[in-house]
Amino acid sequence: MRWKIGTRIYAVVTMLSLVSIVLAVIGQWAMVSYEGHVEAIVNASDRAFHAERVNGDIYAAVMDSRGLYMARDAAEVTKFATPLLKTLDDLEREAAAWRALVPADQTRKMDEMGSELGKFVAFRKELARIASQQGNPAARDFGDNDANRINRQNLGKQVAAFAAANNHDISLMRDELSRFGRWLRMALSCATAIGIAAGACLSVLLVRRSITTPFRRLKEATITLAGGTLDGVSLDLRRGDEIGEMAVAVDVWR
Repeated sequence: MRWKIGTRIYAVVTMLSLVSIVLAVIGQWAMVSYEGHVEAIVNASDRAFHAERVNGDIYAAVMDSRGLYMARDAAEVTKFATPLLKTLDDLEREAAAWRALVPADQTRKMDEMGSELGKFVAFRKELARIASQQGNPAARDFGDNDANRINRQNLGKQVAAFAAANNHDISLMRDELSRFGRWLRMALSCATAIGIAAGACLSVLLVRRSITTPFRRLKEATITLAGGTLDGVSLDLRRGDEIGEMAVAVDVWR
């Protein structure tokens, strides 16, 4: 009752501004959370991409190694050894890029696969060296054996397991992102509706009780006094705002 009308109007504006700020904060948090979900999916997709590249390089290295086993002369050895060494370099780069994207809970398994991968690369590089220097028979004796096949099989299984787990993670994250998106839309809609409704209700109550209703009583009292009736006039003499000051002035006039 003692607030000035301007102060009350400012209070309404401030309240609506606070509602807007709250909605903006919720929206900002929602965007950051949504971006975090999307970034996780992108990261998992990048890991899947590097896994496919690694798997392709392993297959290409195996094919070039078989070419070395069947090479009939130095020219054919060079024909297969050169792309083999390039493929092995690409394989190490792809594995390093993949390793950089792996989350902390998968580091141990990645290290185990990296150990097998290191053996695979070292074995193939040595195979290329032996084939270049000693020819086909020595290369076949060195590479075409159970130890080589076991290493390749173990590496293939680990890469396949990683790829399957990664694809499973992508599927789960997509489902989670879809659920989060639905929840986010509902939460923002509800928060917006509640904020607008609360702001509108409080504004209407404040304006009606503090401004329009007292002004209407003051107007009715003035009309009554203008008609010559001095008794039965209702004035808000105890108010400390401009309406109270006007009511006091009307009462003095009465």
